[in-house]
Amino acid sequence: MSLKFIHAADLHLDSPMRGLGTTDPEIAETIRDASRKAFERLIDVALEENVAFVVVAGDLFDGDWDDLATGLWTIRQLRRLEARRVPVFISLGNHDLQNKTLPKLTWPKNVKIFNAKKPETFLYPDDLPQLLDGAPKRARKTVAAPTVNRENTLFGDLSESAPTSLFDDAPERVALTGQSFRAQFCPENLAENFPSATPNAFNIGVLHTDASGDGAASRYAPTSLETLNAKGYDYWALGHVHRRQTLQTAPAWVGYPGVLQGRHIREPEPKGFYLVEIENGALLGEPRFVAADSLRWFSLELDLTQVASEEELRRRFQDAAQTIVEEAEERFAAVRLTLGGRTELHRELTQRRARQTLGETFRPWALELGDAFWLEEIELKTTSPRPGTLGDTGILGDLAADFERKIAELSARLAAPETTQTDESQALDESERPFADLEKRVGAYWQALGVDLNDPATLRRWREEAREILIDAFNDAE
Repeated sequence: MSLKFIHAADLHLDSPMRGLGTTDPEIAETIRDASRKAFERLIDVALEENVAFVVVAGDLFDGDWDDLATGLWTIRQLRRLEARRVPVFISLGNHDLQNKTLPKLTWPKNVKIFNAKKPETFLYPDDLPQLLDGAPKRARKTVAAPTVNRENTLFGDLSESAPTSLFDDAPERVALTGQSFRAQFCPENLAENFPSATPNAFNIGVLHTDASGDGAASRYAPTSLETLNAKGYDYWALGHVHRRQTLQTAPAWVGYPGVLQGRHIREPEPKGFYLVEIENGALLGEPRFVAADSLRWFSLELDLTQVASEEELRRRFQDAAQTIVEEAEERFAAVRLTLGGRTELHRELTQRRARQTLGETFRPWALELGDAFWLEEIELKTTSPRPGTLGDTGILGDLAADFERKIAELSARLAAPETTQTDESQALDESERPFADLEKRVGAYWQALGVDLNDPATLRRWREEAREILIDAFNDAE
């Protein structure tokens, strides 16, 4: 018989959404409740799938609160699992340790928060009576190490003569080992002190950690795959990284489920948790990602090149926005719109932005797509159309010709045979240096920014960009 569990992390249940300013009370409520709805979805799935337990690898909360409202709401949700005798194992992370009201909460009996001083192992289901009923801790029997055959079963041939395990009536044997942060910042490699794998069990390590490589230069329990693999575990339930990722699938599965609910534009893509199934002491397929987010973030970049009318603008926007509505799958879509390209509408759009009426153009069009589409921000990066030619006569032609002569002289000077890579800037005396006067006035400031006004590579790059800048300026001046 198989066993299922949930691997979640970075719930941030008390975290405010960032960048979503709105005066619409219904939208404000949708935004405010997004993280709670995601957690309710997790609890619903846990009950529907009849999971054996839930693992939360840190950052249950986001930081300090002014009251206990979020904590009490969270406890009510966890009691739904307690009623079904489903334990919840939590390894506190860096954000949890910012929370000064966390110690004041009285957790339901089914919640096990791992020790912060040293790693702690919970045996499932042996330790359930102690956790759920307060029964005295039983002495553990010594069980002979099994024959390991990963292709068939972790336990090998357990004949009648084999020692009796404490888990005889359980569908699977699981050892969960975890440790919480001691403080907001934890530069120690906590995983190094985890014990070796428990024999005769599927071993899960629970840790809030930065497992980005060699474990150096991090304040969040840094570790490496080498350290994790040395413990002989089967599954590492990690938290801290907000983007879902699998670091490896063998010899142990190691990965992050990502944040439960995206909180800003830098957390796009579906967010949720893993539903994991084990059978005969091994993973039954890959962990299955379950989306739990009720609000999803999108970046919509609209190229307005050759768009000359407001009707064409509306059509392009609504066509692209409709695609986002479909990708959101009936979730609330928070969208950052970026307008780019060379368009004849550039001047008008720029003026509307200056009058702070740019949103009034797009939000009525967005409402036609339904109540679940919201423009979080509109960025304007359009430019004026480039003229086909500046012409050979007239003031623009004269300016362009003079500009071409200047950059030709500079190019020739920089490319002179007597000038080398190492001394070409010194080959120009101070009177010939193109930015000598500017360097006297702001040279120290530019040096602090790492900009050398006499560096040939910098001059070449500026030379390449200058013509584009000049042409745009000419066109805007018409």
